[in-house]
Amino acid sequence: MDIWIDTIEIHRIERALDRYGQRFISRLFTKDEQVYCDAKANSAQYYAVRFAAKEAVYKALPESLQCILFLKDIEVIKHASGKPGVCFSIQDKRLDSLTISLSLSHSQTQATAVALCQFSNPFKDA
Repeated sequence: MDIWIDTIEIHRIERALDRYGQRFISRLFTKDEQVYCDAKANSAQYYAVRFAAKEAVYKALPESLQCILFLKDIEVIKHASGKPGVCFSIQDKRLDSLTISLSLSHSQTQATAVALCQFSNPFKDA
């Protein structure tokens, strides 16, 4: 089990959005994430917290998975219950045995995400 936290200042994302616009967004966020964030009054907060979540999840993964993933391959979703979750755009058997718990929070100035990643033990019943 690995737990990681990532925090980012929202003004850094605001600056990237102002400077690079759609190019920045398209390189890091999926279409669904873009639709979700762009629908919000302060979209920079929502992009920032998703960026923090992607970083926290990425850091919690083993190096063997990090080397095949880009941040855009990690999608932050919202379950029907309202809880945040994660989907991956790549197929890899190691991801099938992975459970990720995610917590997101933001203020006016900071966005923070905590990711708890746990691999199930395929040999526990052996």
